[in-house]
Amino acid sequence: MLQLAFMTVTRKIITIVIEGKTITYHEDSWGKIFPEGIQFMPKDQHTITKLLRMGGDRNEVGSPAYHAIWIMKENSGESLKEYQKCNSEEELAVIVKKDCESKGLMEVK
Repeated sequence: MLQLAFMTVTRKIITIVIEGKTITYHEDSWGKIFPEGIQFMPKDQHTITKLLRMGGDRNEVGSPAYHAIWIMKENSGESLKEYQKCNSEEELAVIVKKDCESKGLMEVK
């Protein structure tokens, strides 16, 4: 299991956990609703449905609906192909770091 921590532009810490081929997203504000984190790879339809039912603006960063759309995008196209090519947690960590940095997050070591 690998844990990666990142700081958002609003100085909030998020944690990405990679266990086998499962990647989960952890954030304090989601802890009560998703104590095990939000699984975003591989796609978990139950999580997506739960997030969409919680509502919120799909364009508002941080809203439940935004997270649902984000999970669906990450599980399609080029992102999905990269994910499927990975054979280890370390290879997945490289992809996660690259993706998080492209979204403006800074890794916390």
